[in-house]
Amino acid sequence: MEYTTITHDIETIKNRIKRGTIKMDSDFQRGEVWNLPKKQKLIDTILRGWPIPPVQIVKLKDSEEILDGLQRISSIIEFLNGGYTIDGGIQPRDSELEVLDGLTFLEIKQRAENDEYFKQIYNKILTTSISAYYIKDPTSEEIAELFYRFNSPMQLNPVEKRTTAFFFAVVRQVIPYL
Repeated sequence: MEYTTITHDIETIKNRIKRGTIKMDSDFQRGEVWNLPKKQKLIDTILRGWPIPPVQIVKLKDSEEILDGLQRISSIIEFLNGGYTIDGGIQPRDSELEVLDGLTFLEIKQRAENDEYFKQIYNKILTTSISAYYIKDPTSEEIAELFYRFNSPMQLNPVEKRTTAFFFAVVRQVIPYL
């Protein structure tokens, strides 16, 4: 099994899915499972310019199918289609994002026609890059094993849980002062 890494912007990914170049309905996928707050945090991450984890795409003879990252890509596509609004109150607070609270992408697009700020936000969303690992000609066993590995939750032991909780509590207290 070989793979290559390619970076696409969100607009390109949306267009490739719309044209059917990238398929989102593979037999091995579990469907959409993210709740609204998790989807909104992903959009918040994009708006802040923070990195998005890469997706894994299986390149078969006659198709390309998402192996890992379906929840991220589905959430982004749903947002671009006006499926839910931005939560401008996600921590850490950001006054620029608070202005976008309650807006859908379609409302941002409409406001972008007459407002430079909204045009910048609109373009920022569409030009955000997402890396994709294109896995070439894997066997069905390799696909199953990769999917299992990507989607098996990692269990933290009690010490790791306490350390993580402490670390994030400290960071949340310090960030407002930076």
